[in-house]
Amino acid sequence: MTRSFQKIETGLQNELQSSEKSYSKPDFKVGYANPPKHSQFKKGHSGNPRGRKRRSENTNVLLLEDLAELIEVREKNGTTRRITRRHAVIRALVNDAILGRPHARQLLIKVLDIQPSPEAFTPTKDDEELLQRFLEDGQKKSDEPSDQE
Repeated sequence: MTRSFQKIETGLQNELQSSEKSYSKPDFKVGYANPPKHSQFKKGHSGNPRGRKRRSENTNVLLLEDLAELIEVREKNGTTRRITRRHAVIRALVNDAILGRPHARQLLIKVLDIQPSPEAFTPTKDDEELLQRFLEDGQKKSDEPSDQE
């Protein structure tokens, strides 16, 4: 039994020596940001051949572009008129609400609530004084004779 044990031991020693030779240090450092030479990109070949993915277009921008397109609409009297799709959608919504369709009425009310109504301008005392001075200056200039005459 001692002979077979010696054979195994010498075989293991030979194997260790041969593996040490194959795993000897390479000529360059391998590690973080330094991949092995065989796995590096070859010259002339990109690591990202198709490039970056295109950015998807904004849905709001696409919708606004489509709504801005002109279409032809036939009026009741038979004439055709070109209006934007936005205008056509609003006309259809108003017509549906007039016909008594409840969903159209609710949507129309929501749209009207969202849109701020313009408030009437009420001038303050400062605004009135400024306007009065402006008018007086204008009258003074019109009373003066011009140099061109």
